[in-house]
Amino acid sequence: GEPPWAVSIQTEGANATLFDDLWDRETTLTLPVGSHLLTSVTETNSLGGDRAPCQREVSVPLVVRPLPRAELAPLVCKHLCKDEAAGIMVTLTHGTPPFTV
Repeated sequence: GEPPWAVSIQTEGANATLFDDLWDRETTLTLPVGSHLLTSVTETNSLGGDRAPCQREVSVPLVVRPLPRAELAPLVCKHLCKDEAAGIMVTLTHGTPPFTV
Protein backbone atom coordinates (compact mmCIF):
# COMPACT_ATOMS: atom_id res chain seq x y z
CA GLY A 1 0.00 0.00 0.00
CA GLU A 2 0.81 3.66 -0.09
CA PRO A 3 1.24 6.11 2.80
CA PRO A 4 -0.06 7.48 5.02
CA TRP A 5 -0.85 4.49 7.24
CA ALA A 6 -2.39 4.00 10.65
CA VAL A 7 -1.64 1.14 13.04
CA SER A 8 -3.59 0.09 16.09
CA ILE A 9 -1.72 -1.36 19.07
CA GLN A 10 -3.45 -2.91 22.07
CA THR A 11 -1.53 -2.52 25.33
CA GLU A 12 -2.10 -5.08 28.07
CA GLY A 13 -4.72 -3.73 30.46
CA ALA A 14 -5.47 -0.60 28.40
CA ASN A 15 -7.46 0.57 25.40
CA ALA A 16 -5.97 0.30 21.92
CA THR A 17 -3.79 3.19 20.78
CA LEU A 18 -4.00 4.43 17.19
CA PHE A 19 -0.80 5.71 15.61
CA ASP A 20 -1.85 7.56 12.48
CA ASP A 21 -0.37 9.78 9.79
CA LEU A 22 2.62 7.45 9.37
CA TRP A 23 4.44 8.29 6.13
CA ASP A 24 7.64 6.23 6.39
CA ARG A 25 7.82 2.46 5.97
CA GLU A 26 10.30 2.40 8.88
CA THR A 27 8.86 4.32 11.80
CA THR A 28 9.77 4.35 15.49
CA LEU A 29 6.77 4.16 17.80
CA THR A 30 7.16 4.81 21.52
CA LEU A 31 5.48 2.22 23.72
CA PRO A 32 5.77 1.66 27.47
CA VAL A 33 7.59 -1.38 28.86
CA GLY A 34 5.33 -4.42 28.72
CA SER A 35 3.33 -6.62 26.36
CA HIS A 36 1.45 -5.19 23.39
CA LEU A 37 -0.42 -6.52 20.37
CA LEU A 38 -0.40 -4.95 16.90
CA THR A 39 -4.03 -5.43 15.83
CA SER A 40 -4.50 -3.58 12.53
CA VAL A 41 -2.77 -1.69 9.74
CA THR A 42 -4.79 0.71 7.59
CA GLU A 43 -3.86 2.51 4.37
CA THR A 44 -5.47 5.85 5.18
CA ASN A 45 -4.81 7.64 1.87
CA SER A 46 -8.05 6.19 0.51
CA LEU A 47 -10.26 7.44 3.35
CA GLY A 48 -12.78 9.89 1.91
CA GLY A 49 -11.67 9.04 -1.61
CA ASP A 50 -13.22 7.02 -4.41
CA ARG A 51 -12.02 3.66 -3.14
CA ALA A 52 -12.54 1.78 0.10
CA PRO A 53 -9.75 1.94 2.70
CA CYS A 54 -7.40 -1.02 2.73
CA GLN A 55 -7.27 -2.42 6.26
CA ARG A 56 -5.58 -5.59 7.47
CA GLU A 57 -6.50 -7.13 10.79
CA VAL A 58 -3.40 -8.75 12.31
CA SER A 59 -2.27 -10.24 15.59
CA VAL A 60 1.42 -9.49 16.10
CA PRO A 61 2.76 -9.67 19.68
CA LEU A 62 5.23 -6.95 20.69
CA VAL A 63 7.31 -7.00 23.88
CA VAL A 64 9.08 -3.85 25.09
CA ARG A 65 11.77 -4.67 27.63
CA PRO A 66 13.28 -2.19 30.11
CA LEU A 67 16.65 -0.66 29.26
CA PRO A 68 19.58 -2.22 31.13
CA ARG A 69 21.32 -0.22 33.84
CA ALA A 70 24.88 -0.65 35.14
CA GLU A 71 26.19 0.50 38.51
CA LEU A 72 29.97 0.86 38.82
CA ALA A 73 31.92 0.66 42.07
CA PRO A 74 35.71 0.74 42.59
CA LEU A 75 37.38 -2.29 44.22
CA VAL A 76 40.18 -0.19 45.74
CA CYS A 77 40.07 2.95 47.84
CA LYS A 78 43.25 4.70 46.79
CA HIS A 79 44.46 7.05 44.14
CA LEU A 80 46.07 5.32 41.22
CA CYS A 81 49.38 6.34 39.77
CA LYS A 82 50.30 6.12 36.13
CA ASP A 83 50.46 2.52 34.85
CA GLU A 84 48.69 1.12 37.94
CA ALA A 85 45.65 -1.05 37.46
CA ALA A 86 42.54 -1.39 39.56
CA GLY A 87 39.31 -3.30 39.34
CA ILE A 88 35.78 -2.13 39.27
CA MET A 89 32.63 -4.01 40.11
CA VAL A 90 29.83 -3.77 37.58
CA THR A 91 26.33 -4.55 38.83
CA LEU A 92 23.85 -4.96 36.02
CA THR A 93 20.22 -4.26 36.86
CA HIS A 94 17.05 -3.98 34.82
CA GLY A 95 16.97 -5.13 31.23
CA THR A 96 16.99 -8.71 30.03
CA PRO A 97 20.17 -10.81 30.04
CA PRO A 98 22.44 -11.86 28.51
CA PHE A 99 24.39 -8.60 28.69
CA THR A 100 27.58 -7.64 26.88
CA VAL A 101 29.90 -5.35 28.84
